[in-house]
Amino acid sequence: MKKGDLYYLMHIPETKALVTKTFNQRKFHEEYSHFNSFPSISIIPCVEVIIVAGKHKGEKEKYIQEEFNRSFRKIEVEDERR
Repeated sequence: MKKGDLYYLMHIPETKALVTKTFNQRKFHEEYSHFNSFPSISIIPCVEVIIVAGKHKGEKEKYIQEEFNRSFRKIEVEDERR
């Protein structure tokens, strides 16, 4: 997954999403880990997309990559030369 990839929503194929950014989000957990009482931190891969076709055209949305991959499929093209 990289910036510029185009995906479609599996249960509504008319909805298309363009990847604008991929990033890692930090999540701090309130409960302390067993190591010197430091809070534990999770790194969560995320993706930001803009809907380019469908009912919500023009809207920006953020997803956790795992959830995004469950709902969207990449649109493959024969020749990606630009």
